[in-house]
Amino acid sequence: GTEVFPDEAEYKRFLKGHGGKCNAATSDSYTVYMFDVAPDHFSGVLDRFSNFFLTPLLTPSATEREINAVDSEHSMRITDDGRRSYASLLLDANPAHP
Repeated sequence: GTEVFPDEAEYKRFLKGHGGKCNAATSDSYTVYMFDVAPDHFSGVLDRFSNFFLTPLLTPSATEREINAVDSEHSMRITDDGRRSYASLLLDANPAHP
């Protein structure tokens, strides 16, 4: 939730109610947030989305759920060969390289 939209479900409820959806993907260095909504409702969803960064509530319960979700995703992929290969490349990378 946010100060402007304190109900944690508001963002997804607004999207779903206007034919939209959302998702996110996190890499080692950045996170990409995506949403799709009917053009007439873009400003409404953008207002809700931007407030996650402008006025987040960061309640203890929501924070704990997010930590658990991230840990769960990490645990599912920790043995993935592609991720392990990438991690080994990082070990050999020159930290002084631009």
